[in-house]
Parts: sequence; structure tokens; C-alpha cells
Amino acid sequence: ENGILLENNVMENNVITRYTFGNAVAFALKIGEFDWAEQFIEKFQHYLEEKERNSIVNFNQSRVFFEKGDYAHAQQLLTQFEYDDMLFNIIAKTMLLKIYYETDEYDAFESLLESTRTYLQRKAALDATRKASYKNMISLMKKLLQINIFSKTQKETFRELVQKTNPLAERDWFLKQLERR
Repeated sequence: ENGILLENNVMENNVITRYTFGNAVAFALKIGEFDWAEQFIEKFQHYLEEKERNSIVNFNQSRVFFEKGDYAHAQQLLTQFEYDDMLFNIIAKTMLLKIYYETDEYDAFESLLESTRTYLQRKAALDATRKASYKNMISLMKKLLQINIFSKTQKETFRELVQKTNPLAERDWFLKQLERR
């Protein structure tokens, strides 16, 4: 049982870090274990530091909702909190961008795209590779919005751009959008 393994290995002084907590949820979601991720959040949330518990639980629950395609609940949780951690903030903004795009909320998408670009420019503490990865993502999201979905040539050109852009956050998501449209 994965829970027993986690219980024995992830806690220090009866506390689980937000990173370990988030990594466990992210891994479960990546392999399609949605129920396990939900149970993990429920069972282990009490081991998070109290001052950050609500925001970390909401953040990870929003990831579960997002991966299950329940964008309304994911969006609701994501807009309730501002995260102190820069990386969580960027990931939350990225999830919201994907929700807005996939639900055809293009005005909200473009507005958040611009505010995320500004946020990245102002945050010097984010490591250079990660910053470049998200800047490239924003640039490609703008281009994605301009593609004529009926043009195979435009879609193929964009696919090639996605595949050769490095570093790039959310590469798989971009490729899925080309298939979806």
C-alpha cells in the first residue's frame, strides 16, 4: 500500500512539507490515480504546517479537479487564494490559463496571460531556466490563440514550434490542444 510507504518515508517530526505533499499528488495525477490523490489529500493534510494548510490543500485539490476535467471547481479553488510561494503561484496561474482556453473564455485568458507575463518579469527570484520555460509558454499561448484551427499548415507549423522550443512548460498540453481543435 502506497500510503504506508508514504507514512514511513515522507514525514519528519510528524510534518509533511508542502513540496512533498504536492509531489505525491502530482505523481498520482500523472499516472491517473485520481482517487488515490484525493485520499492522500484527505489523509495527510493534517500533517502540513497549520499556517499554510488551507492554501496547499486548496491548491492540490484544484489540481485534482483540473485533471478530472472539473474546471468549474478547479477555477473556484484557484481564485480563492494568492499563494506565497512563487512556483505555486505560477502553476496556479498556468492552470487558470489552461481552464480559460479550454472553456473558450478568451477575454479572461488574454487578461491573465498579460498579468502572468508581467508577474514573471517582476520576479527575479525565479531560477532562469524555469522563468524561460514559463516565458516561452506565454509566448506560445499567444500564438495558439491566433492559429486558424482549419489550417493544417498553421497547426503543423505551430506543432513544430512547440516541439523545438526549449525550455517549455506544458509542452504536452499544447500538443493536445492541436488535436482537440
